[in-house]
Amino acid sequence: MSQNKDSKITVEKIETLIRTNKMSEAHESLVRLAATKPARESLLGLARMARMAGNYSLALRTLHSNRDSEAEKAEYAAALVGMGAFEEAKTILKSITNDPQKNLIQGWLALDTWNVKEAITALNQFHKNPKADELQKQWGQLLFAKAHLLAKDYSQADSLLNNLMQSAKGPENAWIAENAIELSTQSAVTQENWTEANNLIGRLSDYGKALWKSVMEVRKSKGSPESLTALKEAKKNSHLKKHWEAARYCDLVEGLTLRDEKLLSHLYFGTPYTGFRSYLESEFG
Repeated sequence: MSQNKDSKITVEKIETLIRTNKMSEAHESLVRLAATKPARESLLGLARMARMAGNYSLALRTLHSNRDSEAEKAEYAAALVGMGAFEEAKTILKSITNDPQKNLIQGWLALDTWNVKEAITALNQFHKNPKADELQKQWGQLLFAKAHLLAKDYSQADSLLNNLMQSAKGPENAWIAENAIELSTQSAVTQENWTEANNLIGRLSDYGKALWKSVMEVRKSKGSPESLTALKEAKKNSHLKKHWEAARYCDLVEGLTLRDEKLLSHLYFGTPYTGFRSYLESEFG
């Protein structure tokens, strides 16, 4: 069996692990595959799976000296977005003309920098492209729903998420389903639909259950001591798992619930993104 065939099978196996939400196994397989120095034509697939698993540094290392095609440039830009190197990613994306992932990555970049309208426009364009593969389409739907959630277009966000949860059934879609359920939980909590939120929380992983149960209880109780203790523990766990966005969200929930000007000022002045500042201003009044 050739090295290229071995690599292709391993990349496909890693995609299956990601789809079935077996992330620890996916990370281990990624490291093992990278150590074998796979064939040149396998590098794009390896980098894409590394990025989907959140191993952005591996994706960057894989394509650092191998960016001849637009697809490889687009994937390298995606890894840069994951690492927070937004300006370098923008520069690379400007040089791409035909790759179907361009709009997807532009939408992700805009979303991560709180340019919500720009994100919605880019992701809408992506969904019109028939060349994108199924996993990227599903991920794009998640980002699209998140963008509408941040834009407070809850009906559109909920519609997108309901469609995803209906289509992402079975173990082969566990990763997409978990993310769709979590965003749906965020939507329900934000809209103070406690019954729906509680039902959705029951379908999450142990980490997700603890996080969103604490967020919901803080909002329901207007910041009771018990709920704040649970929220701080959820934030601690998010830090341990390197889920920085979730940890930041815990601070946001605490600050807005308690009207804590010191904490909100820390969040406000700690970000360079005008979109996030505008969001805080609209929420805090």
